[in-house]
Amino acid sequence: MRDKKLWEIRYSCLDEYLTQELGIDYTMASRFINLNNKYSWNGNSMEIAERYRDYSPGLLIEMLSMPKELEEKVTPDMTIRQVRGIKKQDKQKKDPIPEAAEVIIDGEYREVEEKKKEMVATSQFLEKGDSKPRKCITGMSESGFCACCGVDGIQCCAQCERSCNGRCGWIPERSDKQITPDDELTKLRRLLEKKKNELQECVEIDAVDPLPEGYIWERKVVVGALAGMLCDLEDVEEQSKQEPEQLEIPLLKNNDQRKEWLANYRNWGLWYRDEHIDVNYYKFDFRDGSRLVVAEYPQRHCYWKKDKEDQHYYHLLEKGRKGYGDVVYDSQFIHSADSETYLVDFLKNLQRGDK
Repeated sequence: MRDKKLWEIRYSCLDEYLTQELGIDYTMASRFINLNNKYSWNGNSMEIAERYRDYSPGLLIEMLSMPKELEEKVTPDMTIRQVRGIKKQDKQKKDPIPEAAEVIIDGEYREVEEKKKEMVATSQFLEKGDSKPRKCITGMSESGFCACCGVDGIQCCAQCERSCNGRCGWIPERSDKQITPDDELTKLRRLLEKKKNELQECVEIDAVDPLPEGYIWERKVVVGALAGMLCDLEDVEEQSKQEPEQLEIPLLKNNDQRKEWLANYRNWGLWYRDEHIDVNYYKFDFRDGSRLVVAEYPQRHCYWKKDKEDQHYYHLLEKGRKGYGDVVYDSQFIHSADSETYLVDFLKNLQRGDK
């Protein structure tokens, strides 16, 4: 629709088509388009790439703005809150720290002159021949053209993130207010309700005056897709709200304190419970990306003991674990458990690294 400009058959601009037919604005449409470009099979299809099929739509939306190295840290079982935590930590690491002026030093180690920064205009043409008028994609320009300078290949000021002095005057200032997941859910609910009403109207009209073949089917597909996406986002948001805030690991000064902390794994809060096999799971996420999972088997019989008792086993999903020889890998959950001695050493080395 966008690439072949099929909207020109009935509408004057893409934004009008999006509003009238889909009930969304260009910002939301761009998000869906970017999801398709980045995560679909072959970059432009109706199928999600195999690698991302276990990820919910909410997680994929959060991952859109993440560089590849951060994206690799996101797993399908993460919540939106955890993904935002990864982005927040990365942002804190990259916060610019004021540095001393960069100088050029000659052979006698004297400061000769400050290195002059290259001055670049905020609005300029990239190439000499880049003066062809660009069409306005929003329909708000009376002339039908945009004054866009074409920087970074942008075709219209409405797509540009920069705020320069050549920016089209009719474009509203961007709000600093961050769009929350609740806002997205509200928009989707409103859009779904609208499409349901349209579908119902079409069904009633079709009963009296048959509509073209496939007309109602297309609207059923849209309603079904929106309902599925809304359901996924609501599940992700509910999971994010239900998950308790993880407490910081205390300063453990000796091995006895480390063993005591491990024994009190229930203080971390129940992660989830498997009703099929009667097993409780607890987990703790460390700053280095490692995760400790405790599988608890309530009231089990033991071969050499008369009475039932709770049994638990530790599974450390360690980042950068050293294997045989020079092998280093990220360990995953397996049936084999980690010993208390190994975990105590892990905690000791972890807190040494935090100092």
